[in-house]
Amino acid sequence: MMITTQEKPALDQKTIDTVKATVPVLAEHGEAITTRFYQLLFQNHPELKNIFNQTNQRKGRQPKALANTVMQLLSTSTS
Repeated sequence: MMITTQEKPALDQKTIDTVKATVPVLAEHGEAITTRFYQLLFQNHPELKNIFNQTNQRKGRQPKALANTVMQLLSTSTS
């Protein structure tokens, strides 16, 4: 079995501009956004709670980690 990787399509300029425009909002509100994301995720899909460390959820570590990861990806992909 041969495993191949597919070439990722390049982002068009409009998408790049949109992503860049979100960076300041995410920098200021990233943790609030990811906290709400997890609230909605577990509200709508409680069966997923068992795959996330709930102590990290309660202490805010999981939302913070996701926010930091998204910011890192944005800062490296839009440079």
